[in-house]
Amino acid sequence: MAETVVISTTSPNNVTVGPVEINQVSVSSPAVTTVSAIIFQGPKGDTGATGSGSNLTGEVTSTAESVSTISSNVVDEDNLKVSNSPVNGYLLSAQSGNTGGLTWVEAPSGNTSLGIGAASETQVEVTSSTGSNATIAAASASQAGVMTKALFDNVAANTAKTGITSEQASAITANTAKTGITSGQASAITANTAKTGITSGQASAITANTAKTGITSGQASAITANTAKTTFPGFGTGAGTALEGNTALLQLGITSSTALAGDTTTITSGQASAISANTAKTGITSGQASAITANTAKVSSKVNVTSSQPTSASDFTIGGVDYELLFDESATSSQAFLYGLNSGSTAIYRATMSRSTILTLDVTSFVLQNSSGSTVSTGTTYEIGATTNIFKENCQGFNASYNNVAGGTLSGTNTISVSNRSSSQAWGSSALTIETSDLTAGTPQTLVDFRDGTSQADFDVYYPNDPSWDSSQRKTLQFSLTANDGTTQDTSSATFYFKNRVFYGGSSNSSLTSGQIIGLANSPFTGSNLSLSSTSLSTSGTQYVYYCYPSRLSGTPSFKVNGFDTGFTQLSDVSVTNSSGYVESYEVYQSPQQYTDASLTFEVTT
Repeated sequence: MAETVVISTTSPNNVTVGPVEINQVSVSSPAVTTVSAIIFQGPKGDTGATGSGSNLTGEVTSTAESVSTISSNVVDEDNLKVSNSPVNGYLLSAQSGNTGGLTWVEAPSGNTSLGIGAASETQVEVTSSTGSNATIAAASASQAGVMTKALFDNVAANTAKTGITSEQASAITANTAKTGITSGQASAITANTAKTGITSGQASAITANTAKTGITSGQASAITANTAKTTFPGFGTGAGTALEGNTALLQLGITSSTALAGDTTTITSGQASAISANTAKTGITSGQASAITANTAKVSSKVNVTSSQPTSASDFTIGGVDYELLFDESATSSQAFLYGLNSGSTAIYRATMSRSTILTLDVTSFVLQNSSGSTVSTGTTYEIGATTNIFKENCQGFNASYNNVAGGTLSGTNTISVSNRSSSQAWGSSALTIETSDLTAGTPQTLVDFRDGTSQADFDVYYPNDPSWDSSQRKTLQFSLTANDGTTQDTSSATFYFKNRVFYGGSSNSSLTSGQIIGLANSPFTGSNLSLSSTSLSTSGTQYVYYCYPSRLSGTPSFKVNGFDTGFTQLSDVSVTNSSGYVESYEVYQSPQQYTDASLTFEVTT
């Protein structure tokens, strides 16, 4: 039978117990709080043994010298003093305020996203989605870092230019090795030494007019003496004499008292008779007369009309006639081209001319007016809506301007028709008919608030029933006006374009409903594909980034966040109803991690 031995001692460092089994040792002494060791005089079952006693074995061992130790590889989780219960996969964390100073905590999961935070002129903050942010300081002579704004400005101001060495700078200051002139050259310049000019003799000759071309002294004497002069023959009317200055002379003319000029052409009496009879006159043959009528072999004309662009010099010769210019108005109704061949026939020039004035019936404007009478813009893209929903309600009608209506009267086909009309729209199933009485008087004549007898309250315009999307991912609603005055017909149209939207932004939801999709912060109209140019977005709190687009857009999207390729997860498609009631399927993509109060750059490519 086991016994309990109670030991009371004032000196518990060594307690010797006889050969009994000890299950519990209790030390009663006010001064003792621990028992260093228990030494057995004899082991259990050894009634006659003596010696140093028996050692402890197992997870805790002891030696004869009363030293107790814990064996290797035996302390497990159950032997630890921890403030909470263990969970598979948790990590042990030091927590000084908790029981035992240790606590089991959940291991961090997911990826760490790094980004650019606050930046100044001298440092840049690097943000972390799971840990503490870090700051990269400016580079210095002893360590790497970011380039400061001041250093960047210096680099930008010194782009790729070649500089100089310190020796070259000193040489510039001292003007070393400069190319200039010597002091002697400077003095020579001042004195004009070695200049090329004239000699002093030449200068004197110029002053004296030496060697000038004139007359000899003999010629001068002959002039003075009138040498070799011809003797005056005297006055008279015969040969060898001269008339006196007051002699009456005949005047030029063709009368009996006048004389003909010396170069006058005269005719014989036979020629005079031939002139009277018109004998042998020069005229034209009947062939020449026909050629004149047909303009055969005529001299080149100026302009001809063509219906195609000339490409060679021979194109300027039409019907045997050479033209300098060709006028082509076949391209568009509001534009024409004038072609010219240069003088060397080596190049063709073209001038573009815009139509200035139309002289026949011309509709210059055609618009739809809303309930307040303002024009509904055709230059704006509108959100697509359900065909059962109203696009513009209580419209006042159509307005148009008519110019040059022959006689001010319409004749023939004058209608307004609708393309892609919704069946919910009561009017427009057949064309609206316009009559002269629908036009106002004046210039131009106008069609004002025309509804063809339909009341304003009933003149609602519904979203289009267009069965397909065009290459720009649009649907259209078009109203077409045909005008006719019996002489000329003209047409004009008002076309409205509609698109659906792409939705993207942050959300804390792990999946999105239709309402949550259209509630995302960003909702631009779709482009021709699903891509999105680099843009900025922010998260409020801890949120995923979502990108949602109509499933009809082709391609596979690739995503970048803060410039880094990021693999988004494609969730299930969602049927989305936009704010105008249009319903279609959307593809939904979600970022692989959440971002907390983050300012991000976001880009989608295909």
